[in-house]
Amino acid sequence: MLSFLSGAAAGLFGTGAPLLFFFSGVYLTLVTGFVQFRRFLPAVGSLFRKQERGSDGALSPRRVLFLGLGAVMGPGNLLGVAAAVAFAGPGAVFWMWFSGAAGMALRYAETFLALLFGREERRPEGMVSVIRKGLRLPFLACFFAFCGVAASLLMADLTSAGAMVFTLRSVYSFPAPAGAALLSLLMLPVLCGGKKRVASFCPFPVAAVSVLFFFLALLVFLRAPGEAASALRAIFSSAFDQKSFAGVFFSPAFREGVKKGVYSNECGMGSEPAFSSASALSDPARQGEISMLGPFLDTVVFCGIAGILCVMSGESDPMKMLPAVFGRFFPGFGAHLVAVFLLLLVYTTLISWYYAGESFALSVFGRRAKLFYRAIYLLMPLLAPLFTAETLYAVCDAAVAMMAFPSLAAILLLSRRVRTLSRQSLCR
Repeated sequence: MLSFLSGAAAGLFGTGAPLLFFFSGVYLTLVTGFVQFRRFLPAVGSLFRKQERGSDGALSPRRVLFLGLGAVMGPGNLLGVAAAVAFAGPGAVFWMWFSGAAGMALRYAETFLALLFGREERRPEGMVSVIRKGLRLPFLACFFAFCGVAASLLMADLTSAGAMVFTLRSVYSFPAPAGAALLSLLMLPVLCGGKKRVASFCPFPVAAVSVLFFFLALLVFLRAPGEAASALRAIFSSAFDQKSFAGVFFSPAFREGVKKGVYSNECGMGSEPAFSSASALSDPARQGEISMLGPFLDTVVFCGIAGILCVMSGESDPMKMLPAVFGRFFPGFGAHLVAVFLLLLVYTTLISWYYAGESFALSVFGRRAKLFYRAIYLLMPLLAPLFTAETLYAVCDAAVAMMAFPSLAAILLLSRRVRTLSRQSLCR
């Protein structure tokens, strides 16, 4: 069974799929006229303007951004980045940045389409509405939503919980069942309030982990500016450490960096439209601008800082990189900070993805499935100790790919409409 799952994951989301998503991001960058660079400052400015208020259940643009960030800021932001640096060298961080920048155009396009076609429906359903109304393929829309339910339970819930449980067990010898039960109990008071309470609560853990991580990383950089500069030089030099230009695109640094970037920000996967379709902002282009800040903050900034710290650590074991660098600069408690970060990141992933997962479940099974889905989501972490990390990541990759390909196909097929309508909107 394990070999089958690993083979399926390798085929669906192994080497080719991340490259497909990366070059799709490059293509959308060209189609939208480099929207992520042209409209970056206006998008940042939009966050500080007075937010629109919509009908009951509508989300402010800032809240949409926080939900999107919470969904993608998972344990991979630390452990995944460390693994990429360990297996492919410092150059992987550069290509991760490049992948995040390209992904911003993908995020803009999927958000734009979600609001564009969601306006035609009484109850907008994100990428489900795009596939159903834009491509006129209701069966594929239902399949996508079903894959979204599977991804929420297997990738966001089970695999994230497993990463936390395995870390607590290996570092602190904390019993795995107790760690899984703790996560379920921490989710219970938030999820019992449904999507509305999730949207209200999500900004707090996202802001907490971001501010704490950025502040401590800044202290590390200020205390060792020479080491930070050396790490940056290593990142840029090793990114192109090949005999030929073509060789760069076949290097482990390019492959692992792109894969980490794609996997981190989930651009084009179709999960973020589940949040943005509920935005109180009526203009698809304006919400697209704000939502594209998500991959910038997640992949370019957060994962980038984690990558620099990993290179500074000098360790070759990915599990020891961040504990080593924090332990060196903050003796006595620094090594334990990684566990705190992981717990907060896993928690933000769990509660944010519940919002998206419930939306997908309602699309497939109707409103009667809400309480049943909630119960399964709360109990899923308890199953994490029954699987190995290898099995969980194999299932995770397969679930991501099954959800992502219908979404990516819809975005690419409707990209001309994104180009035409978004230019008209942004020129007004």
